[in-house]
Amino acid sequence: MVMSMSKPMNAVVLTIVVWGCATGAATYTPPAPVPAPPNTITIERSRSDLWRALVPAIGRTFFVINNLDQSSGLINVSFSGSPETYLDCGRIVSNVSDGTEKHTYAFPAARAQERYPIVTGTGLKVVERSISLEGRVNLILEDVSATLTRLTVNVRYVVTRQIRVAPPAFGDAIDVISFSSSGRATFPGDDPGTTCQATGALEKEVLALVSSP
Repeated sequence: MVMSMSKPMNAVVLTIVVWGCATGAATYTPPAPVPAPPNTITIERSRSDLWRALVPAIGRTFFVINNLDQSSGLINVSFSGSPETYLDCGRIVSNVSDGTEKHTYAFPAARAQERYPIVTGTGLKVVERSISLEGRVNLILEDVSATLTRLTVNVRYVVTRQIRVAPPAFGDAIDVISFSSSGRATFPGDDPGTTCQATGALEKEVLALVSSP
């Protein structure tokens, strides 16, 4: 499900409760909208020459080649990688106080693994949160002239989030979102929800392959 984030970019208070002598506040700040990352480059090489060099260069990376169609100039690859490197999902801050000491837990919402406390209406809870990233990339080679080739990179991101709460307040939550390089998507279930978008690092890495052949 692809969605756009139209709500204000300031931090939104998700939880403010009092339980015994413990108080807690958790805030989530969505990522600021950014322009779509560059995904096209023109190379001074013929399409056939670039193709012969680019395919083995891709094979030396973490990409898995799924489909090659030289006649149409299409290369389709799949990938998995560090969500914190390739995604901006905003930032989470959880503050917990027992009345004498205050503890703050702050981290990027794209972090692969994180464990942190929150205070809810039924008491102090510990959240175990994980994010994983995979997806597919289409590389398209097009003739501009006999000696010029345009390379276009289209990425589809698939992000999985799993949340566990102890002591259990509800069942484990596993949600999946997907979006393109120029888009963003929001996980369901939260208010306002964790929103993710591309950092542009993956597109940059793919385009950089044309300098290595």
